[in-house]
Amino acid sequence: MFIWDCVIHACVTSPLFVRTIYTSWLFEHKFIEKFLHFLIRAMPTEILKNYDRKFLTCEIFNSLSLAQINDDNLTLGRYACHLYTEVLKKLPAVVRKWWNILPSRKKSFLDKLTTNFVSPLICDEELKSIYTNKEKHENMQVTVHLSTREVLAVYFVDDVRTELTITLSSNYPLGPVKVDCGKNIGGRLSSRNIIMQLALFLTHQVITYLPYSYLGIQRC
Repeated sequence: MFIWDCVIHACVTSPLFVRTIYTSWLFEHKFIEKFLHFLIRAMPTEILKNYDRKFLTCEIFNSLSLAQINDDNLTLGRYACHLYTEVLKKLPAVVRKWWNILPSRKKSFLDKLTTNFVSPLICDEELKSIYTNKEKHENMQVTVHLSTREVLAVYFVDDVRTELTITLSSNYPLGPVKVDCGKNIGGRLSSRNIIMQLALFLTHQVITYLPYSYLGIQRC
């Protein structure tokens, strides 16, 4: 499991073209599939039995520090939950691709488990990061709505006010990101093209990190 922790880190810290090669190789040779199946089986029994209930705490899925990983008291179940969160945060497109081809029963199980325990942690972390760094985006006003998992960007192009809203799904990053454009973005066709391009970018990016994705919004 620690080796897989290192593999995930190596993918994330590699240049984009190398990262794509790594993740494609891991997926095509079914290493990701075997790894994720093992992680799920290694999770605590209480989580697996109550995957569709929200009354349990999400804390067991919080990321671990290196010192916590080296702690002799760390359990296999806790480390499995940590790694599931890490692979979802850092290699979302790979996990999403695997999840989409699962049999319906397993897909539903993982959807509910992720929605109830992991998605709230990831959404909260990313939206708070956007809120903290919103002043760094030139010519753009960014508003974050944590309760609805929405980010509203308002900016001006040739003195025309333009709005763009990104909404994270309840099972993010398994589910798609919803993108809506305001009407003042250059016509219906242009708006549709921008929505499609940005939605594809957010869906197929190897690493899930919305502040980085906002650079794509500015380029649009």
